[in-house]
Amino acid sequence: MKKFIVLPLLLIFLIGCAGIQLKQEVTDVIVTMAARRLAYELAKQDQSIIRPGIIICDTLMATEDLKKADEVTAYAIAKLSELIGNDPLLKQDLTDLLSLVEIKITGPPNLPKLKNAAAGFKTGLLMAERK
Repeated sequence: MKKFIVLPLLLIFLIGCAGIQLKQEVTDVIVTMAARRLAYELAKQDQSIIRPGIIICDTLMATEDLKKADEVTAYAIAKLSELIGNDPLLKQDLTDLLSLVEIKITGPPNLPKLKNAAAGFKTGLLMAERK
């Protein structure tokens, strides 16, 4: 019985004191997974978003222009928000995903994370299309 109490306390101690550092690759995987899941769930509800969504993803993955990426992302977020409507889970998924991917026009570009999100989203759309 003591082992069951000691192990969680040890884990809490290690997390609290030492902290857990995630490699950049882990963050990339999380962004890709979240985007894929969100796209899949949305496309299951409305198959008409698949083709336009793929075009948007391809545009984001191909661009190196930060301003263009920001404009396309803003458009995509507005459309996603409309599609999600009142679904609280998908709304929270979108909020969480957006917190992981940011574009700073005045700062250094964060295009790699944006491209990971776009790639994951496209994969989710394609998976829903095949289903």
